[in-house]
Amino acid sequence: MNIHILGIAGTMTAPLALELKNKGHTVSGSDQKQIYPPISDILKDIKINQTIDYSKIDLFIIGSSYDKFQNCRQEFETIKKIKKKYISATKYIAQNIIKTNSILVAGSYGKTTIAAKLAWIFKNLDYQPSYMFGGLSLGNFPSLKIDDSPWSIVEADESINGLDTEAKFLSFKIKYLILTSTDWEHKDCYPSAKANRQAYIDLIKKIPQDGLLIANEDIDKKIVNHCPSQIILYKKENEQAIVKLCGNLKIKPNLVKKYLQNFPGLYRRFQIKEKNNIVFVDDFAQSEPRIKYTLQKISTQYPNKIIKVFFEPHASFLKYQESLQNFDQAFELASEIILSKIKFSPDINKNKRVTFANYKNILKEKIQYLPINQDILSHYKKTLKKGDVLVHFSSGGKEGLELFNKIIHNT
Repeated sequence: MNIHILGIAGTMTAPLALELKNKGHTVSGSDQKQIYPPISDILKDIKINQTIDYSKIDLFIIGSSYDKFQNCRQEFETIKKIKKKYISATKYIAQNIIKTNSILVAGSYGKTTIAAKLAWIFKNLDYQPSYMFGGLSLGNFPSLKIDDSPWSIVEADESINGLDTEAKFLSFKIKYLILTSTDWEHKDCYPSAKANRQAYIDLIKKIPQDGLLIANEDIDKKIVNHCPSQIILYKKENEQAIVKLCGNLKIKPNLVKKYLQNFPGLYRRFQIKEKNNIVFVDDFAQSEPRIKYTLQKISTQYPNKIIKVFFEPHASFLKYQESLQNFDQAFELASEIILSKIKFSPDINKNKRVTFANYKNILKEKIQYLPINQDILSHYKKTLKKGDVLVHFSSGGKEGLELFNKIIHNT
């Protein structure tokens, strides 16, 4: 089959493209003009079209990010006009990856790591699961696989993007659910905390009576108690959720421990480098609960070190003032925060648009705005000291990664 993916350079669509190619399909795609590593490495053998021969395409898969790029929006209008067959990436995954024994991992933080570790365990136990997680492995372990066994493991996102009309995870059948949290992260997708809360309730209600909910004990019991099946609570540490699920499925604890220990890790998820007695951490976190979780983890691992933060506000939801709620709590363990350039969106009303003044109002003297990269580099050349931990929070951008590597190189 000839398959073309609009918005192919996403953490979900790029691995999907590679897996479809491995399955023997002819795969092409559209996206923004410049695609950077590691996504460009995944797509190196897949044609990224500037023009499309629509007559040769059997199926168009519409990625969640397609509407962010003018060329993809125009292509989608043409697809509809000439009545070519198309499906959203979310629906394609629901139809081709989700299996009878469906394990979903949901929540506002930790779900990528849990889903990846579960997929790794099940793969090594020869369950031959279909799976998908949103990060990229540091080893030779693809982040998406389609197989024929009755098992599937999927990182289930609550966001609503592209052609989605409801939370992505509501498109997926479910038997087992790991729920890490129900925080209101995607303020660009939900108008209120109540609407976000309802999406999680709707997900929990989908669990069958013979299914299982493994939930973080900190989640509001009024949400958890909507579950029609058995409920098992776990403490904050993510691996506890994995251990409890595997135990319920009669997987031997020694095997779970073995495979957790040799898990290769994830790109830009708590990636650590050390140089000259300074610890550098690169992490994908952008939202309040994820930032808070990562800094707590760092503080536990390095209890006597000073934590400094280099924060790149890339996430689309960070363009709204409302998204900064509780940021004072998120960065409580940081001694200083350097904020890089804020990119404004003309589509957002000025009264709702984030400025540095909003950050300053919340984080006070702890935060400094340095929109010029050279100034950031100079700052850390002067101020980083032995015993410091520098955490780079960024959800993308080659420029920021290059700058962070320069900071490391120059210490």
